Amino acid sequence: MLRPAALSLFVLLSSASAATATAFSFGCITGSGSSTNCGIGEAQLSLDVTAAGPGQVAFQLTNTGGEDLSAAQLYFDDDLGLLASLVSVVDGSGVDFEDGGTPADLPGGNHEDFEADYVVSAENPAPFAGVNPGESVTVVFAIAAGRTLADVIAALESEDLRVGVHGIAFEQGKSKSFINGPVGVPEPATLGLLLAAGLGLVLRRPGR
Repeated sequence: MLRPAALSLFVLLSSASAATATAFSFGCITGSGSSTNCGIGEAQLSLDVTAAGPGQVAFQLTNTGGEDLSAAQLYFDDDLGLLASLVSVVDGSGVDFEDGGTPADLPGGNHEDFEADYVVSAENPAPFAGVNPGESVTVVFAIAAGRTLADVIAALESEDLRVGVHGIAFEQGKSKSFINGPVGVPEPATLGLLLAAGLGLVLRRPGR
């Protein structure tokens, strides 16, 4: 649910994320049953991580695609204690998430040593209030004292911080679990800035 005073935060995140976000994809961890649902989740789910203000980090889960898939729960396994506290849950259009919910841990996550420190869940009925195609939800945390956004990104890349998603496929009524991949990729706007900076350095070389 969009908390009071969170609307301005949502606008700020929407305008800033394109230039500053680091994107992560997801891999399916529950391989039994339909592999089609695994492929749908891996293709459609993505995570953008960006600054949300002084000492805060935002995790935006987006479902991009046309297949029936709803992200019903979002889990955070924080081995390093980088996330000090949950600040807010900012719902996109059509989404209704709250702090807590069941199951309390990522289904199938025990096989990956995944132990959730935080969970946010779609309100009932979860498939309809969850993150469906074309929708997103953003979870904002306070970063632990003495740590930075760069520390959070590094921990995601090293898998010391992991984000899990429990997804439900409508047509088959099956559920699958996903964990973010270890490698972060800059968004196109950020990558463009990096390439432009590199080109500038090349053009300044003697003899150019």
